[in-house]
Amino acid sequence: MAAVGFLRYPHTVDIHIKTVSVNPAGQKFSTFVYNKTIPAIINSPESQYSAGAVVRTAPYQDFIPVVQMIVAGSYANTVINSSRVFNIKDRYGNVLETGPYEIITIQAKYGWNSKKHHLVAGLRTVVEQA
Repeated sequence: MAAVGFLRYPHTVDIHIKTVSVNPAGQKFSTFVYNKTIPAIINSPESQYSAGAVVRTAPYQDFIPVVQMIVAGSYANTVINSSRVFNIKDRYGNVLETGPYEIITIQAKYGWNSKKHHLVAGLRTVVEQA
């Protein structure tokens, strides 16, 4: 599945956008609503631990592995820091990871024509405090 340029995007991801609502008591709360499915490349950066396991040294810190996502530059308005990523699928539609993932970093990569070619985003599993 090619979207833009010469990169192959073998995965698809569901992007959910953040919406803020107010309940009857006046408190604001946020929910994430499906926006669109986009082509992507998902891989693990080499700087992470080789096993990719969650390392917990409680109660001081939590190590949550980071996943790298590469998307075409035309999706710069969709892939933003407040979005969430769900349902990472392979080229056959099989769900590899369900998520949710939060976007922690976005780095734009530019081509020789000075236009935004693709985005490299760092994703981290959302860990809700119980």
